[in-house]
Amino acid sequence: MDNQPFGAPAPQPAPASAPQSFDGGDYLNQISVKPSGKTSLLNNKMILILGGILVLAVILLFVSLLNRGGQSPKQSTETLYLRMTNLQATATKYQKYLKSSKLRAINTSFLTQMTNTQRDLTTQMTALDIKPDKISKETKQKETDYIAKINTSLENARLNVALDRNYAREMAYQIGILLATMQKIEKSAKPEFKTFLSGAQENLKVYSDQFSKFSDG
Repeated sequence: MDNQPFGAPAPQPAPASAPQSFDGGDYLNQISVKPSGKTSLLNNKMILILGGILVLAVILLFVSLLNRGGQSPKQSTETLYLRMTNLQATATKYQKYLKSSKLRAINTSFLTQMTNTQRDLTTQMTALDIKPDKISKETKQKETDYIAKINTSLENARLNVALDRNYAREMAYQIGILLATMQKIEKSAKPEFKTFLSGAQENLKVYSDQFSKFSDG
């Protein structure tokens, strides 16, 4: 017999808690971790950094390929020497075929300037230990083929009685190439060689202008 007072209502059992319904969607939402704005920002920065590195790598590769395909200062100097030598020979050969006395006068002065420039270039090459007789056969052959095409073009012009204007145009163009080659060498040349190249360019520009302005009309 329990000690509950007489007449008090009997205690009622506690109601059982209602079972919770399982919602799969809510569960997935709870366990999934949404990336914070800070994490997203870091990811974007990382993508930009990696993209920048990739672009820089492509640029460096491109520059490397360009440099690999170009000539060294020594090779450019050798090419300049051969080009000037061959061009002098061509200018001498066609001097007698030029009909215009004005063009012949320009060409005579040009030949004198080329002789002086070639002499000074040889002196500079000696100081740099670049020997004309040690130039590779490949470079010599390349320059021989180059001047041969020029001579063929000029000979065709002579046979078609159109030498003067074609000769003047060709020489203006070839001097332009000489100037471009000198500018390239000048970028890495020693002070004395750089001074020579600068002066040579000024002298040759005069003849580039004279040949380009010549008209046989």
